[in-house]
Amino acid sequence: MAASVLHWYDLDYPFSSCCNVKTGTWIGRRPQKLTAPFKILGLLSLIAVAGSLSCSSSKGGEYTVSAYFSNNPESSDTKDLLVKKWTLPELKAMKQVTTHEKNPLTGGVAKWVGVPLASLIEEAFKEIPAEKRAQVDLIILKNDEGKQALVPLFFSNRYPILIALHKDRMGLPPNMGPVYSVVPWTSKPKVLGESVPLESYFLSKISKIELTNYQVRYGHLFLKRMTDPAAVRGQKLFVQSCVTCHATGRGPTVEVVAGLTEDQQRKMLESGTHPGNQSGIKLSPKDLRALMSYLKAYQQEKLVSQHGSALQFLPKSLGGS
Repeated sequence: MAASVLHWYDLDYPFSSCCNVKTGTWIGRRPQKLTAPFKILGLLSLIAVAGSLSCSSSKGGEYTVSAYFSNNPESSDTKDLLVKKWTLPELKAMKQVTTHEKNPLTGGVAKWVGVPLASLIEEAFKEIPAEKRAQVDLIILKNDEGKQALVPLFFSNRYPILIALHKDRMGLPPNMGPVYSVVPWTSKPKVLGESVPLESYFLSKISKIELTNYQVRYGHLFLKRMTDPAAVRGQKLFVQSCVTCHATGRGPTVEVVAGLTEDQQRKMLESGTHPGNQSGIKLSPKDLRALMSYLKAYQQEKLVSQHGSALQFLPKSLGGS
């Protein structure tokens, strides 16, 4: 392990202040002989890195990031189509991009280096037939801890999300690395105006990139009658902005929200701030009206499915259409 860790330092931190305990010299801009105390400090730092590496191994082997195409309501490694796989050395050999973005964990701006998510999606798309590529409108980043980030394809095309491998000229800390997604919310402040849960797009220890689409994964959220333009627009907003919490168990389900009174819905939507998403989701008055139209249409369809078509003859105040 010690030899591999030294090799990892040599490759990844050519300008950092870390040491080679085998030769007793700095690996950096100013090689110099180390005294015994510094050798000990260097050894301790290498041991810490070794622990980090052992935790980062995927299933006891080499850490990889895999891209899958999925057209199943419930993703499964046995059902999904594996289209591309990258090892850490392969990711580091790709063109690296540097960006300075606020760290959501500390609030301070950090320097991040890594591979654009768009580059990985582009490589994966080359392995997928055109008709399958056309189906993809949702990118799901996952880790082995069961956490995930649901990123609309349009967002990843519009804004350069980074798959970071380094932070502040160092390797990623154990709670982030070895692969961490970073949103350009500092370098491109326009992103703050998007009606999406930005903080949820930061994900640690990414091991899987799933290429899928909203209707396959969240078909139960789609209206059967697409006759009201406002409700259809609200449906699109809900699946792109709200499924991260309201379809994954992190927040009340759409059934619960749709069952609230209009005043309760308006208060919830106008606040825009949810636990775990302190930056808030920005909704314009038009967005608000669209979401409320969608929730009303969803509730009406649910009542009809439960109680039959007789509901259409009831007054609207009682759930009629």
